[in-house]
Amino acid sequence: MPDYMSFTDTPIAHHDTLLGQLQRGQGRGFLNALNTPGSSDLLLQCIEHDPRWDPQLEDRQRYYARLSIELNVCPSSVAAIYRTNPSYETDVPSLAAWVLAELAARGSTEARAEVSTLLHSPDWRSIFSTVVEMESEYNMVILTNTELMKASKNLDDHELEDLIDPYDERRLERWAALSARHHRIAASVRRRHDERMQEHADTMPDASMSTEALLRQLSPQTYLNTIPLLESRRDSASVELLIAATRSSDRFVIGAAFRVLGRQHNTTILNEVCRALKRDPGGPTSKSTALRPFYFRYLEGLPGFVTLPLAREWLNSPGARRMAAYRILECHATPAERAMVEDALLAALEGEAGDPGVYRACTMIDALASIADSRSTDLLTRAFYQLPYCQARPRVLKALKASGSEAGVDLGRESLWDSNDEVRELAMTLVKCDPVVAARIREMSLDTCEYANVREAARTWLSHSDPQVL
Repeated sequence: MPDYMSFTDTPIAHHDTLLGQLQRGQGRGFLNALNTPGSSDLLLQCIEHDPRWDPQLEDRQRYYARLSIELNVCPSSVAAIYRTNPSYETDVPSLAAWVLAELAARGSTEARAEVSTLLHSPDWRSIFSTVVEMESEYNMVILTNTELMKASKNLDDHELEDLIDPYDERRLERWAALSARHHRIAASVRRRHDERMQEHADTMPDASMSTEALLRQLSPQTYLNTIPLLESRRDSASVELLIAATRSSDRFVIGAAFRVLGRQHNTTILNEVCRALKRDPGGPTSKSTALRPFYFRYLEGLPGFVTLPLAREWLNSPGARRMAAYRILECHATPAERAMVEDALLAALEGEAGDPGVYRACTMIDALASIADSRSTDLLTRAFYQLPYCQARPRVLKALKASGSEAGVDLGRESLWDSNDEVRELAMTLVKCDPVVAARIREMSLDTCEYANVREAARTWLSHSDPQVL
């Protein structure tokens, strides 16, 4: 098994150890910790040395905060970790800040007292921004007006504007009522938000525009709305414009052209793409390989009968062609490719520990979900437990559910305590009703700090369950 490292270069322990399970945010780690001496120390180790693979996509504060409550971990211990490391180098609040704020949001008076103390310390800034963001996300009041006023005095107008959520009208009004300065800044936030929304509406494409005009107005704001309109343009003149656009100097135009031509199943540029990928040595993109992502999007859009023969040929090829093969299999794999996909997943699990191996494993799990064969159960289960990236676990549950494997029931049960919200939601579609399962799902249905989609799924599950079991 590879030696996995987190984004903070923290070694991630083996998945059969309690530390490794807690680092990954797995449901079995939560449950095992409840009955294992010394679990509190391991939990604090995770909070201090952030074990997440990708902090932008991995929510861990709910998981660690709930477990802290269950294990009676003193919030002062979390606050002590925060004082040592209030934020990362990029000025992003540390995991300890998020866990402490989560504990306060969940009603811990000790955590709330620690937050108040930290707001009067030199390290106030990260915990303040964290709690403000959590107030907005959970639609609750944690900080007092006095605390807001005191912290605001140390922030310039631009920093304050960044803290105010323009989509939360109630919170905007609270900020505006604090002082004349806050009223002015809140009004500025509201005005700039309204201007952006109007600008967005004014620049949206419509079906009356010519193909040339649609390509010309492409921008980050209009990209997604433009793609369906371009996809419907299949006349020869429009297709010629799209092919010409693949040689544009504008990356949004290039990306749209390749994506649309693939969706139109147009193979005119297929040979050109194949030659370019053959020259591409793989690895990080460079100036000479900058079009690689667009080539992949083009190939993903083409029908499987066109691209699967290429994937079979390229899977053992060097460079970008093998990378393209993985993407094709993810989209179009059939039962005929099961052994090939399993071999690729096994190689990823036993090979590279870095990004390529983990992300390639996720791609192959998606391919196995399309194939939906219960004979892949053991390999998928291994991936579920081993991979350090929590986004792999919902993929595994989907693959097991599609194949009808009974393993999904067992994994689903423990996954009710998982750190990943999609995993928790999927788990409810797999588990069999019993008192323990029902109690956990009822807990989620009442948790005001739970994701709204998970809370609603829990309520739906309870409404369809046997009242005698509940």
